[in-house]
Amino acid sequence: MGGADGQRLYLPAGKACVEFIKTNNIKEMHSLSHAHPPHPCLFFCGFLWKNRDLLEDCVNETRAFWGPVLERSDDFPFGESAFYESEMGQGLLRTYILYERSMVDPAGLVDRKVQAADLERRFAEGGRRTLNLDPGYMNRHQVVIATFKNFAHRIYLGQGVYAHLEYTFVKGDPQILPWTYPDFRRDDHRALFRAWRRLCPKDYPSVAEG
Repeated sequence: MGGADGQRLYLPAGKACVEFIKTNNIKEMHSLSHAHPPHPCLFFCGFLWKNRDLLEDCVNETRAFWGPVLERSDDFPFGESAFYESEMGQGLLRTYILYERSMVDPAGLVDRKVQAADLERRFAEGGRRTLNLDPGYMNRHQVVIATFKNFAHRIYLGQGVYAHLEYTFVKGDPQILPWTYPDFRRDDHRALFRAWRRLCPKDYPSVAEG
């Protein structure tokens, strides 16, 4: 903001800013922007699979670095796309695992996508994946999935990883966006993430709930 002599003033944050304004009798000020902590998140991963034994082995391995399982979805038929059939076969199912540990920093999604890709390679057979892992995080405002595929609406995070905004929540209800994946448009998926939203940590006091 500008001072009386035209020089720019740099104000302190929080309560110190309020006291500074009162002490210096500042009558007019522009909107100030301050850094806030990110929304507290829960981490989840979607597993696309055909062989249940391989799925269970993989889920068990994830506990070592992603922590205990908090919730597990039903096994959803995956029929909206034939994209994975040439590599993984037909009759694929999708299962979502919600992990107990909160993500303090959502930027950690990059490392978790890299870990997921490593798991896919380790469980591959004959150079073909037997599992496809889609890690993501959710909070009381949004559901975000990590992807290596760039697109106009996706935001680059680092190490070749992009953030794909799957849902936003309005009054607790998942909103379908123009780029929401076809399976996430289904009622069973929306019901799952609507229920899981209730498990998400409350926002910090400075953040308004959507």
